[in-house]
Amino acid sequence: MAMARWHMVWTNHDAVPVGEIDTAVDRKFTFRLNAPNTIEFKVPMTSDIGKKIAAAPYGFGLVKLYRNGVLQMVAETTSLQIVGKQGERSVGIVATEAAYPRLAARLAVVTGPEPVPPTSSTAAAQAFSDRLSYLGIHISTLTTGSVGSTSAILPSVFDVGTSVLDLLHALAFRGSGFDFWFNPIEPVAPTPFTAAMAQFNAASIKGTTKPSASFEFGKDTRANVDEYTYTALSGDHLVNTMVASGPSSSAEAPTAASWAIATDGTALSIFGDRTRLINSDIELKALRQDLANLHVAKRAYPRKMFTMKPSVSYGDGSVPQFITDYDIGDIVPAIVKDEGTTILNASVRVYGVIISPDSSGKEDIELELNPDTTA
Repeated sequence: MAMARWHMVWTNHDAVPVGEIDTAVDRKFTFRLNAPNTIEFKVPMTSDIGKKIAAAPYGFGLVKLYRNGVLQMVAETTSLQIVGKQGERSVGIVATEAAYPRLAARLAVVTGPEPVPPTSSTAAAQAFSDRLSYLGIHISTLTTGSVGSTSAILPSVFDVGTSVLDLLHALAFRGSGFDFWFNPIEPVAPTPFTAAMAQFNAASIKGTTKPSASFEFGKDTRANVDEYTYTALSGDHLVNTMVASGPSSSAEAPTAASWAIATDGTALSIFGDRTRLINSDIELKALRQDLANLHVAKRAYPRKMFTMKPSVSYGDGSVPQFITDYDIGDIVPAIVKDEGTTILNASVRVYGVIISPDSSGKEDIELELNPDTTA
């Protein structure tokens, strides 16, 4: 935990500030890599801000989140719940990072199937950035920042009706891919939806290695973690033989001869046959082979996930601080020694940070870590 000043400001749909959300309880702020950030809170119906939120059309508005005066997120209402019962009348809000609802826009302005990227020499992130510019009239609340250095990929065909978010995921998660995130921009009143509210950014890998930001649990460690959870997912997750078939429109006949197959023999001997079939939109067999290889590389063995809750910070530097010492995407050391057993001793990547601050500003933090994908 750390001490920080978190505060939220509610605006109606026109982005004109209505007031600070100063009576909120059950606050939870979630930051994740390559996924929407979210805000959750409740306010009493009897409070001034609670009445104003409840009076807004459908409770729809924007929540601006600040940490120590710095804007961290602009989110829009995705769920409103008003509860009325004896002794409790509350307004509950779930808000999602404002960029994501905009990304539901469809590629309807495209006249027919088109290759994205247009040429194999175009970097995948740049191709998406160019697509944002092309669709700017429809999703003008997004602007483009840095697209970093990301790999070039062979074109794939995307049809009319593909959402911009689906296109982003298809490009970002294919091959070596890229990480992406949105920097918040103060919405401009009274017409926020004709001005930029988020900036798209991409890089081959978001974050850096932070060797000093070490999280440790147990005897003979720094013991700066109060609680951990280790989960290993097997079952349907396991794939030790992947068969990737091509689309029916492929120039290659969709027969067994055109299948791309990848196998992990060691995993096969341990877990038995775990064959899966995937139908892809990828025309070239070489790319389907890459897809099959990637599935087996990531899924041949149980997926390991850790959550950790850092200890209270007393300002002595023993507990790394979010944003100051590490951030989403960073790779940090993690050690868990429990009952004489070393559960974890590896570099792990920070995939998620969930913050629940109390009324005094003390941050209760939960880290989502994955040791399988630190490269």
